[in-house]
Amino acid sequence: MKVVQRQNSDSMFEIGPKAMGGDAWEEDDDYEELMDRWTADGFTDLPPVVTCRFNAMNKKIVARADEKVATGLSMLGILKYDLDQDPDNEEGFVKIMKTSNSSILAAGKLIQSGAIAALLNFDLQSFVRSQQIEWQDEKKGPYVLGLEDVLPKDWVTAHVMGASVLLGFGYEEPERHPLSTKGTFVGTLLANSYDTLYDIGTNSRFSSGLYACASGVPRQDIHFATAGFVIGILDAIAQRILDMSGNEVPLIGDAVAVHTGTWSAFNGRYRTWERFIKYTRQLEQSESSEAEEILDAAKECLVLADNDIESDVVDSWSAALTFSPACKLSERKTKAYTVLPSSEMPSLPGVRLPDICPSCKREFKDAIMEPNDKVQAIPGLPESVVESPAVSLAAAIRRTAVWAASDDCCDVCASRIGAWADNASSRVLVRIMMNEPEMTAKEWLLQSYFIACVTFCPVSVPSILQGFDLIADVRVEDGVFPERDLK
Repeated sequence: MKVVQRQNSDSMFEIGPKAMGGDAWEEDDDYEELMDRWTADGFTDLPPVVTCRFNAMNKKIVARADEKVATGLSMLGILKYDLDQDPDNEEGFVKIMKTSNSSILAAGKLIQSGAIAALLNFDLQSFVRSQQIEWQDEKKGPYVLGLEDVLPKDWVTAHVMGASVLLGFGYEEPERHPLSTKGTFVGTLLANSYDTLYDIGTNSRFSSGLYACASGVPRQDIHFATAGFVIGILDAIAQRILDMSGNEVPLIGDAVAVHTGTWSAFNGRYRTWERFIKYTRQLEQSESSEAEEILDAAKECLVLADNDIESDVVDSWSAALTFSPACKLSERKTKAYTVLPSSEMPSLPGVRLPDICPSCKREFKDAIMEPNDKVQAIPGLPESVVESPAVSLAAAIRRTAVWAASDDCCDVCASRIGAWADNASSRVLVRIMMNEPEMTAKEWLLQSYFIACVTFCPVSVPSILQGFDLIADVRVEDGVFPERDLK
């Protein structure tokens, strides 16, 4: 797989660089109406991949009275994407820094600790940027030494602090932080599963997949130490959310975990669906035993069940890395839900249908409107979650991608469908942003969990992406990446 400067949707062996989620959102009137609650004064033309990424985690956590201020403070995190260097955002950063003073001085109020966490996050991201630039300048490759270099405890801490979502921790009692640490790390581990290709291409040493392999996990078994580990914990987190009382405030870590499950797959940034289609077709055609084992693990999707949601994530992930006897693989304890066809597909704002041959076009439309699509998730999910338009849209995108990855679709049409699916994906983020005010905290978080589950069956999408990236011959065209990896 070669990462090239300009996306080549017709090639099965080339993929474009990280993107900002396509351009469909620019023609989405619904998204335009959301901006007042999902961004801050002084910022313009930010796509859903940014606004959802940095604000969804804190919705339902931060008090409604603090929401506008907290949204502004959360926007400091976009330094992670170097958006502070865009002159169009200068006014926004200046305003936030000025208004943060009053929050810092709000003694005894939760916004004070939230503001301190947000400013700490800004300083931390500045340091991370300098470190990543140093790695890129050295051009020594994405080498990671695993347990010999960094202890699991330090690795977990680094990823939790580097997730750029610290503000919500300021709204939690300190005794709840270990629980939120678990969810936050699980979220970063899942996002890493989608991002390994670009970690490799940018000489990044901050990849949990590479860390796991360096710690002794065979490449073909990467599912069990990453996606399989994550999915088991996500199911347990979803059960905790389902059991919440009416007015209970969710853990920030639980919010990070479930929202990252939706965001990673449907942000358009990682080119999830184009890669999934191209990767799956190559793996199916390969004679490599590693390729076969990666496919089998993704299709079977056994998990490391989390039987103690309050256990220390460092201990459980350490055990997963070393294939401890305590790590018993099992099937998920789930119910099969039938999701509704999407009422807005295939006509999405700003999304043009792919140019595909007549034969593929018929089956493509059948895949979009399939009425009996099943999604596996924990029992007891509310009807409002199962029948959510965001879920229906996500499932339709996944169905078309799974079909395009099969032999029933020709190579060129498959590649074009992948590019289309990634451009359509931002509408999933817009949909969850749209229905946030009308859903309870429990419903809204479970919706993101359920959308994540869409990507775990009938095949685990993150397992395909990371497994392929670890065994593939990856090449990078000169000049593709900026001076550092923008996660």
